Amino acid sequence: MEPLREKRHIDVIRKVLALQNLRDAAWFTLGIDSDLGIGDLLHLMVDDVCDTPTKWRERLHITEQKTGKTKAFPLSASAKRALAAYLATRPEARVADPLFPSRKQARSGLATVGAAFANSASCPMRVRRRCMASPGRKTTSLGGE
Repeated sequence: MEPLREKRHIDVIRKVLALQNLRDAAWFTLGIDSDLGIGDLLHLMVDDVCDTPTKWRERLHITEQKTGKTKAFPLSASAKRALAAYLATRPEARVADPLFPSRKQARSGLATVGAAFANSASCPMRVRRRCMASPGRKTTSLGGE
């Protein structure tokens, strides 16, 4: 499967997710903007991205599970907005809690969202089969601001 290459496709997915599921919108945006893999995203804790509900970290320092390498990158404005909207739905979340807790009973996830986008009228015919890729795979600098 080919990674997303056009910013307009990423923007459409971000808008659809923001309307449907703030958790998936935050997950997708952070993945696209940071180039983190799914395993790394799922192991993030709330305090990896913010010190308090209103004070965001400027840079994230993550040890990638696959390579064991430490990666430091800025937290983009679009990721901060998506995470703020998502964390507003979790007022009980503490800094030691997982950022994206498990939802075993409701596994819509990014693959389902990608399939819905690929089957929608907004996805051009030539890319319908290759609209979604891992949120951690970035081919160009499309995410963030």
